[in-house]
Amino acid sequence: MKKFEQMKRLHGTISKYIDPYNCSDALISGTTADFDRLFELSWKTLKEYLHGQLGISEAKSGSPKIIIKIAYREGLIHDEKIWGEMLRYRNDDTHQYRKSDALLYVSRIADKYLDEIEKLIDELRDIIPDEVIEDVEIPESMIAYCRERGISLADFVMELEVRLHYEDADSVFRSWEKIRQEL
Repeated sequence: MKKFEQMKRLHGTISKYIDPYNCSDALISGTTADFDRLFELSWKTLKEYLHGQLGISEAKSGSPKIIIKIAYREGLIHDEKIWGEMLRYRNDDTHQYRKSDALLYVSRIADKYLDEIEKLIDELRDIIPDEVIEDVEIPESMIAYCRERGISLADFVMELEVRLHYEDADSVFRSWEKIRQEL
């Protein structure tokens, strides 16, 4: 399940860099945005599992609140109150205009929300098989090429896809050394 793989990866990423005492705007913004995405992946993974694997029909079109209730009932999450709190703060995040509120949200993420999502990951690890998601690395030399010329990486890759008839961006990345020699 791709959502689950992305969820595990993003949880690991946030866990490595989170610092509830760092007040820099960039770290606060990055942490809250990443956590909002992590929460979204979490409840959607639950939704897909509850409906697709367990056949629970009420999960098919369920809202995050409904999915949390069903997941709690099914024993996939163990603290419905914290999950409800996460949902509320995630929903309120776009309306936070004060840095102090955002820093408190980061503190909640570090102190309890990441642990709660880790418990879910551990629960699902035993029942959802791993799926390999290929991740193609963007060559540093391609990034440098675009930076030196002041061109957008996204626009450059799209141009190469069209001009050289590549199927997708991954194909461009894999063929970059050959492409570079022909430029």
